[in-house]
Amino acid sequence: MTAAALTPLQIQLMAQAARSASRQLALVSAEQRTAVLRRLADHLEGGAFDILAANVEDLLNAEDLDPSARQRLKLDGAKLAAMVDRKSVV
Repeated sequence: MTAAALTPLQIQLMAQAARSASRQLALVSAEQRTAVLRRLADHLEGGAFDILAANVEDLLNAEDLDPSARQRLKLDGAKLAAMVDRKSVV
């Protein structure tokens, strides 16, 4: 789903869900947060091909964005690897 396909209500609901999740995350221990971040890193690594393919599609659908916005949107293997880097999780 691209941002262009989202309605203002969907964006608002996503933002509210993110706010709620951040409040819940603030209540868990550091060990629990680290465990969750490590699991997320595992999922990112396992889905790397699909994530990068979806990013290519997003970039194709974002031709109307200015170059700096497209550059921020662009995800490559190095950026994804940095997200997965477990040394930065702790």
